[in-house]
Order: sequence, then C-alpha cells, then structure tokens
Amino acid sequence: MAFTNPIWLWGLTGLLVPISIHLLSRKEGKVIRVGSIRHLEDSTTKQFRSLRLNELLLLLLRCCVIALVVLLLSGLHFNTDANQQRHWVVIEAGLEKDTDIAKVLDSLTQQGFEAKQLSAGFPPIDSATASPLPYWTAIEALKQKSLQRVVIISHNRVADFRGKRIALPTNMQWIVKESAPKTFPLHAIRLSSDSVSIRTGKSTSTLTTFQDTKVSLSPGDTYFHHEKDSVSIDKPDTVALEIASDKEFYYDQLILVASLEALKQTLPVVLTWKTVSAQDLTSGTSASWLIWLSDKKIPAGARHYIALQSKSLRHSGPLFAQREELDNASGWTITRRLNEDIALEEKLPLQLASILFPNKRDNLRAAQHDQRMQPEKTQWSTETQSDTDASTPSRKDHAPASPLLAFAAIAMLVTERVVAYKRNQ
Repeated sequence: MAFTNPIWLWGLTGLLVPISIHLLSRKEGKVIRVGSIRHLEDSTTKQFRSLRLNELLLLLLRCCVIALVVLLLSGLHFNTDANQQRHWVVIEAGLEKDTDIAKVLDSLTQQGFEAKQLSAGFPPIDSATASPLPYWTAIEALKQKSLQRVVIISHNRVADFRGKRIALPTNMQWIVKESAPKTFPLHAIRLSSDSVSIRTGKSTSTLTTFQDTKVSLSPGDTYFHHEKDSVSIDKPDTVALEIASDKEFYYDQLILVASLEALKQTLPVVLTWKTVSAQDLTSGTSASWLIWLSDKKIPAGARHYIALQSKSLRHSGPLFAQREELDNASGWTITRRLNEDIALEEKLPLQLASILFPNKRDNLRAAQHDQRMQPEKTQWSTETQSDTDASTPSRKDHAPASPLLAFAAIAMLVTERVVAYKRNQ
C-alpha cells in the first residue's frame, strides 16, 4: 500500500471536527404535558459532570466519510509487483573481470542484489553479451522496472551518453570505473614496397590524440600488429578532381588549390586534379569530384561536387553545407568566399579531407577505442524528479483504489444523511 500524494493525509486531522461537535452537543429531553404540577416533588437537576459522546453510530459514519475522502485525495494504491522490493546491480559488460569491481559485486550480491548486464533486456551477468544500451536510455528502462534500489557500474564513456539528458533517480547510484589509457592502431597505408604509413591513436579519460609515423615493412606483410591489436595494410585512397571556375572566382580557386596541396603533402592518399574554365565544361566530368566555382548551372554529369556560387553565400554558419539534388547527384556548397583568413579559421584542408576521404571504418574503430569520460557536472540533468521517478512505482505495477474509495465515500454519505434525518441530527 502506498500513496501518490501523501501530503493529503494531513486532512485526517479533520476528524476532530465531528468528534468535537458530538462532544459539545446535548440531546434535547422529551417534553411531557401535564395538567398540574401540584403533586410533583421538586428535585435537584443532575448536571453533566463531564463531556460525553452521543449518537456513536452517526459519529462513526461522519468520521468514515472524512477518512474516505482524504484517502481518495491522497491517491491510495496497492502494490501488485514483487519487483518493488528487489535490488539490482547493473554492470557494464567486461567490468565484472576487474579485481576492484569484482569485490564490489560480491559485496552487493551478498546483500541480496541481483547482478545484471548493462545491455538490452538486462540479462544476467554470466550470460552472453547483448547489445549495449546508451546510459540515459538504460536509466529510462530501469525506471520502468520499479526496483527499490539500483547500483550501476560503468566506464562513463562519452560515446555512450546519447539522447536526451535526464536526472539520475533518487533510488539509483552510479559508480564509475575509470578506464586505463589505451593505444591502438587506426589504419596502415602502403606508401611503397617497403614503407607503410601508420596512424595510431591514444585515448585517455580526457583526450584522444592521433599520430602518423612511417615504418619499414616487407612487401609480403599484409597486417600491422600493435600489442594485441592489428590492422590490415591497405592501398592509399585515390581521388581525382576537376576544378572548373570563372574569372571572378580565380582567387577562391587559388585558396582551394593551396589546401589540396597541403592535403597531398600530409595525407597518405593519391590526390590529383586539373583546372579548366567553367564555360568549357558543359557535359559533366569523368573525375571523382567536380569543384565548381561559377554561377552557371552545375553540369548534369557530376555525381559528386563541391560548388561555390553567389546564390549560396551566407554571412554565418558552417563553411560547407551538404545538399541532395533530384538527379541523385550529391554534393556540398561553400557558403562563403575564400581567402587566407577563412582558410585558417575554418581549417579548410581538414574540412576538405573529411569530404573527399570519408573513412567510416576509421571513425568506427576510433569510437570503439574511445576512453574519454563524461564529466560528472554534465552527466545528469539538474531538473527536479517528477512523479514518474523510478523511486515511485510505475502505474502498471500498482492497483489504484480510487474507484472503490469513491463508491464507499458516496455510500457512507448517503447512509449518514438517512441516519441523521431519522434521528433529527
């Protein structure tokens, strides 16, 4: 049994009202008419020595009406789910093997906690690893379980905080295990028969950095091994561009060519381009990408393009904006005229590299090894918990008593009125 709005229980003090009324009231005596009082003897009137309750049945009915109305307003309900008395310890997959965490886990299980994985469906800790849950999503799912207490043990990685930030319910405790710094290979690119460009990453709880080095490997090597990890040695990406421009965009062309030169010198890629006049390019291009610096219409044959046109210029916002055309051509527009300051402030070479060489495999691998932790100050929302807090039983786990209380209150009120009428009270 529990109450949704327990503050209404103060209304039970209203029971003092009918009790006080019955204590102070006195029932009038029965009047008997006589012809003469000559033969009646005088007697001393017996006074009430103390206050006494009268009409106990009527008093009981009135008290019951007040009590039922107060219980109705307080939201009386009866718990029907046994989970309300259960405790869970939810641990991120792999942490149960940590020595310090294993001690905490053993202590909690001895106190009656059930060990669960921080995964979809919250399977037992000794079962196969299921799909991991983002932390805020997991909290919302745990709130639906109506558990009395929950302890969550996690790495607190930045990448696993996805969705809308929420407040940590009062019946949940969040324990963080800081991950050890990790060094991992990101990719390996074959530059020559005996030279390979290796990009390695180092991720700590606060920062992830990358470093490029050149190592000597024999032509027969197909994998680069680093500690317990390895990556395949791939050929460099090849991108051919065609830069078509008008005279009024000549300076923008110079800035773009300088940025491409910087990419060619620093990245393990094969990057080639040629420049033509926009008015001479009318039937599309055979290159991988077309860089279009003209207010003329983009040729229909271009499937991937970067365009700089007067109609697309803006005063603020990102330097590159992606757009989709009806003819299935995908491309980007440059939103500002280019100069040295824009190129430096917006890191133009890096933005061009992310567009021309999108490497989803590298991004996925870097995300898997990311050890950065979410700062505690930004981890949870500071909003006050509402009635849907996990410490309050969910509506599906309790049976509301409101209909029964409402019917009983009406029945008591009708009975009280009938009794009061018959007894002239």
